[in-house]
Amino acid sequence: WTDSYMQSSLRAIVNENCPDQTLSALKGAGGIAVRAGSKLEDILLQDEAMSAIHIYACDTFELAETAFIKDYAEALGCHEAVLQQIMKNYPGNYRFLEATILKVDLGVAFRKEDSSSLCESINQALQDMKADGTLQQIIDHYTIDDTSEEADR
Repeated sequence: WTDSYMQSSLRAIVNENCPDQTLSALKGAGGIAVRAGSKLEDILLQDEAMSAIHIYACDTFELAETAFIKDYAEALGCHEAVLQQIMKNYPGNYRFLEATILKVDLGVAFRKEDSSSLCESINQALQDMKADGTLQQIIDHYTIDDTSEEADR
């Protein structure tokens, strides 16, 4: 892995008029749509406190998004930046649930067998981009300021 270049939060969104404020409040309701095999699905399946929430595990994120937008699921979960884009596409329709489910550091992955210097080269490029502000400009371009709980960058 390269060094982390930013943090991402796994979160969930619901319809703007949904009375629930937390993921655990969705028990017995319409459930949450997620991508099958995702870290979020794994967390939800392993967390005993979430066992009453129905999980719609979809083959692709696009199917999970569709299930949510068509009201087959009450919530949609994934990386915050992706959810922000959905909220931007449908202004005023959706809002975040209160809590972050998990914060993760993002980096570039390589095969374990990789012995090239590519990882070091990318680390250097990321450091240079961070130092000259390019990295922050890219992050700002592709994310929306969410004052409810902005990720540390």
